[in-house]
Amino acid sequence: MIKATVEEEAPETQKYVKHVLAEFVRHAPLSKGKKIEIKVIENLPPFPEIAEETDYYQAGRLTIPDADYERERREVRTAAFNTYHEKRFKGLFSFLNPSEVVGNVLRGTLKFAVVSPDKIYAECNKCEVPIPNKDEVLKETDPAIAKFYNDPPRIMWNGAIVPIKYNSRQHDICNIAFQTPVNDFISWDDIAEKIDPVITHNISKGRRSIRYAVWRINLKVKEKCGKPLFALKDKSFYRVA
Repeated sequence: MIKATVEEEAPETQKYVKHVLAEFVRHAPLSKGKKIEIKVIENLPPFPEIAEETDYYQAGRLTIPDADYERERREVRTAAFNTYHEKRFKGLFSFLNPSEVVGNVLRGTLKFAVVSPDKIYAECNKCEVPIPNKDEVLKETDPAIAKFYNDPPRIMWNGAIVPIKYNSRQHDICNIAFQTPVNDFISWDDIAEKIDPVITHNISKGRRSIRYAVWRINLKVKEKCGKPLFALKDKSFYRVA
């Protein structure tokens, strides 16, 4: 059989915990029941470290077929991943959906609901995750500052709402772009690697794919807000508000 557990004290797991808490803080002010989505892909850090033990190897060989071994491995790793979230963040926020498994890689858009804003902020202090002050929270409500919300996916800017299709390339781009400060350049190659490493196998095609998605977002935003949200350069782009 195979056993899998998330190693709580591992450096990568600690980085992951801080990342999850920081994602909640990014959506401040928090309120009970507020839903937050976080996209995770196993081979793209931060991601918790999962340790495995098995007695299927004897004399350096598997005692079951490779396909059965990989299937069981995916199942126990997924269970360990889900159980970790339910236990680690109990009382702070609830884990609404199980992870998705694609091939041998754990990946998916995790959905959480706030249980206790006070406990989340307390855990942030404990883990040294910065919490915005009241002035920063008020600034976040300024209509001149573009905001992206995940439930449902939409951009809010200058009093207008621009819907973004859920789980689309535009959705992925917005999630990353709104974690990047205004006027900071985002490389086409970097964002392609974060969204879908497969498209980086053909660099020029990957860049075109991302550039087209950003261009489509600009069209939607310009129609609603009167001007585009992103400035496009040869090998990068940046958010203007």
